[in-house]
Amino acid sequence: MAKVLALVDERRVARFGKPGQIPGDWDVVYGLYMTDEERLAAAWDADYLYTISVVEVSAKLINGMPKLKLIQAEGVGFDKIDLEAANARKIPVCNCAGTNAGAVAEQTVMLI
Repeated sequence: MAKVLALVDERRVARFGKPGQIPGDWDVVYGLYMTDEERLAAAWDADYLYTISVVEVSAKLINGMPKLKLIQAEGVGFDKIDLEAANARKIPVCNCAGTNAGAVAEQTVMLI
């Protein structure tokens, strides 16, 4: 079983997610509205951290999660993630590069 610290709104996942998208045996802790201390108390042993691009992922949080294997940013941005702390622990940081490229191009053409 994997454990995930999700720094997203649970209602958004319920609204836009697909049934079965999150494996049933995974333990997901929704920590968007928690402090780093509360996040660590609830999910210090998480294997993965899933976040939206506007939420800070601090060195304190990264270093307080000894089992952390991957940080996934939902959007294209990852500037709120402490990359130095992740690199120091050799934790990959991923984003969804290019996911909005088509929409941005269409908007640009429309505005022209």
